Amino acid sequence: MKILRSLNITFSLCFSLATLIRAQETIREDELVVRVHSVGQGNCITINFHNKVMMVDCGTSSIKNESLVRKDLVKDAVKKLQEEEEGKKKGKGKKKEASKRERTSVESPSDLFERIAKLDRDRVNSGEPELKAKVFKDQCCREINQVLLKYSPQDKSDPGLKRIKTILLTHGDTDHTNLLTTVVKKKYKINNFILGGMPEEYDLDEKWIDYHLKLKGFKLYIPALSFKAFGETWSWTQIIALSKELREKNGLAPQAYSFPKGSIRIRTQYLAADFEGYSIKELEKAFNFGGKFQVYLLSINSAHFQGAPLSLEDDKTSILRVNEDPNTDSLVLKIIHTPSNLSVMLTGDATGQTTDRIYNNYQRFLPTEEFKDFLQADIYLAAHHGSITHGSNHEDWIKNVVKPQVVFISNGLSQGHPYKQAFQIFKGSPNMKTGVQEHKVDYAIHKKEQASTSKSFTYKTYMTKAAIFSTVNNGLLEARFSSQEGILNIGDQEEKIPPIMISKDIPNASVQAPPSPQKLSSKKKKGK
Repeated sequence: MKILRSLNITFSLCFSLATLIRAQETIREDELVVRVHSVGQGNCITINFHNKVMMVDCGTSSIKNESLVRKDLVKDAVKKLQEEEEGKKKGKGKKKEASKRERTSVESPSDLFERIAKLDRDRVNSGEPELKAKVFKDQCCREINQVLLKYSPQDKSDPGLKRIKTILLTHGDTDHTNLLTTVVKKKYKINNFILGGMPEEYDLDEKWIDYHLKLKGFKLYIPALSFKAFGETWSWTQIIALSKELREKNGLAPQAYSFPKGSIRIRTQYLAADFEGYSIKELEKAFNFGGKFQVYLLSINSAHFQGAPLSLEDDKTSILRVNEDPNTDSLVLKIIHTPSNLSVMLTGDATGQTTDRIYNNYQRFLPTEEFKDFLQADIYLAAHHGSITHGSNHEDWIKNVVKPQVVFISNGLSQGHPYKQAFQIFKGSPNMKTGVQEHKVDYAIHKKEQASTSKSFTYKTYMTKAAIFSTVNNGLLEARFSSQEGILNIGDQEEKIPPIMISKDIPNASVQAPPSPQKLSSKKKKGK
């Protein structure tokens, strides 16, 4: 057991070395640094606005299943390679064809799986998946903490605490939330804590939330219920009760979004009397990181729609939640680094309904010269880990609206992410940056595309020079914006890719007007 522990510690220290070295770098006054952490099947992004810190999501899931799935994938890969070798010996394989297939697209998963198998053998006994899960979870938390401790400033009122200005959880799925209370302990002070979707959809530590609610300066926002902050007079139990009451009365908060001009203002589609006095100025302050950085909430409460009056005697408008899928209510952010005019879009698990509502929110601005590119993003964090279910990452959204130069994918292997179709859609972005160092992306081919098989999906490795990167293949994904350009730092020591420069000088950038919402919807349905 002592040997096992020593191996665990040695592996964790070596695996984290790249993150430690990177964390020693300083962040200049005009710099924006966005890091997508390698948390397996999950999502965690830390963002440094010079000396202020924001975190978007903090979770991973199915760690035990992930270990078992990877073990099976390794077996399949080895079996496939053995079959190919036997075929070559029998003269059934053509050398030229095999060479071409290995260069562009091989049927077995990448050698990542072979490396995982070796690491698993070195770390823990293959018969102890619970221990492997703990090692992996501890490693994820440690790497996120290294960034937070390095760059979070000391709190002015209590120098013994590190201050995180804003933590935002896009929605309540555990693979976006369940590392939070392990990472953010009492050594941190949070100014703003924002939850997308309904509070009852979260499985958070009630004691953790109640503790923070009692701290001076802590503000909890749940825009689905109200744009006002919940403070020390509230407990988590009371908030859940309020949520139930508002749902029963159809009295939820309306859909809202950031206005794309001047200061960060949130506009609602409805100016109903029952929302008069609902202050959004405090919520706006949670996203104020200085003039060099602009943060926009592209959609709040995408599943909320205006209904009939609450009663015959009342002219107040009801607000209904018409879709119970938590993914649809994912908060979607766009961050602009004003010195370089480069931007990042963070999507949570946004569905097609989410992105259609975003387009509808801004369609009146897009025909203008000033805002024609407002929904474009240079770096796009793939929605729902690269899935295409429920309209996520649909073709019109990627190719005609967002048009990313770079796509980041935060994924594991147990859920079949990213989908092959999503990968192909990303490659088709008219602004996609190409010519980067050739690297691997493992995508999933799902059952409907396969021959008869007992599995719901299999993986294929694709070699690409397009700027599409996944945490499962490359590890930590970092974008650092300064002055007039951005630099991508991709990968850990084993999968390191030379730094990649991006800028607004896009030769193939299209300036055509985006399609109408009706065209978006019809094309999406046609493509299903």
